Amino acid sequence: MNLANIAQRVTVNFWSDEGRSLSLPVVSFGTASSIYFDLAANGLGVLETVGSVGGSSISGWATVTSTSTAAVSAVFRRRIGTQPDSEAASPMVVNPPQHFVLPFDHRDGFATGLALVNFGALSSKVFLTFRDSGGTIFFATTTPVGKGQHSAFSLLVQSPTLAGAVGTL
Repeated sequence: MNLANIAQRVTVNFWSDEGRSLSLPVVSFGTASSIYFDLAANGLGVLETVGSVGGSSISGWATVTSTSTAAVSAVFRRRIGTQPDSEAASPMVVNPPQHFVLPFDHRDGFATGLALVNFGALSSKVFLTFRDSGGTIFFATTTPVGKGQHSAFSLLVQSPTLAGAVGTL
């Protein structure tokens, strides 16, 4: 979304989980690792990947640069047979916070997913602290994320002890 009152150019670069350039099939653009387009003043642009290649999902991340001020969100869609589609939106931020709080509810078979990207120049560890609904810490762990790398996972797959738990991360 162009937040400026003037037109601007937006460039989107796709990266693999390992931080290498990633070519993706993008609707109306073809297969590319970098796409640019112009947004009208206060306008909206949409890029949509084809979702999978040869029936396999592709995992990675993207960087977005603009000539002025833009707001960007990634929308993830899942289609399974005749079930209703589900979508989740995630804002992309220029200077991500060093700390954040994420609510989770793993009751009734639900599981929360988490995606992390290391924009830094060095490999790092992300500290995950889980609190129950009363604010008491009941579990803590770390997960490594290499320089320029992306990691996405289900909290339940990484930490099965969270099954049935409700709280914040």
